[in-house]
Amino acid sequence: MRSELADAVLAGRAALIAVSEKCVDASKDFTGERGTTLPYARRVVDEWWRVCRRDAIMRGIR
Repeated sequence: MRSELADAVLAGRAALIAVSEKCVDASKDFTGERGTTLPYARRVVDEWWRVCRRDAIMRGIR
């Protein structure tokens, strides 16, 4: 999964990964604390996706 995540990041695409609370520190170590930590709430994820999609369209990424 690491290579798929790296491919998405290098392509400028958004990637959403669910991480259990017990693995948050390891995830932050892996990503270098890049990214956004979202609370577990559908409306928050929907808004995050809306913003990512808008930004990707503005940059010409489909």
